Amino acid sequence: MTKDQIELLAHADDFLSRTERNIRELEIYYQQHGCLPLGEKNHRLTDVMGSYKSGQVPLTEVQKHRLELIGVLLDSTERMIRAIEAYCDRYHRAPVRGMKSPEGYDMGSALIGYRSGKRKLTPTQKMRLEAKGILLPNATIKEERPSSVRIVEEKPTLAQQIQSLKAEKETLIGTNIESCYKLR
Repeated sequence: MTKDQIELLAHADDFLSRTERNIRELEIYYQQHGCLPLGEKNHRLTDVMGSYKSGQVPLTEVQKHRLELIGVLLDSTERMIRAIEAYCDRYHRAPVRGMKSPEGYDMGSALIGYRSGKRKLTPTQKMRLEAKGILLPNATIKEERPSSVRIVEEKPTLAQQIQSLKAEKETLIGTNIESCYKLR
């Protein structure tokens, strides 16, 4: 390997480890607060989440799964629908204006927006709310969009590659020494 290739690999390792650190930080925040830092303005992790959802930062399948578990890759409408569903399950009624989601957004105002057609829902989201007894006569329907998350193949880090090469070298040296002893 050339010096430039090694530097490039080291930079890629740093990039991936930074992604891993950010994901761990998001998981810890979620465990401590029960939600994501979406209602907090100027929070560093809010920008990080946006970069994962938009596909600017590539993720491995494992990282994508971990982020899906805590809801990072969901759009704001889906998070709101889930919060409304949870509220309906817990209190057996729809939230009214002033009832806040775990992230601090007003679920009642969101429902008013969905009913009036000012806020859009996918057909699946509309059916889920209607299954909870929420009527949406003037709901505006939007098309379901696939996620724009970029998936990369999980590769060993530079440190792991170097460790593997050292082990391979030791094996080769050991094999050569043994063959030398056999020749005597």
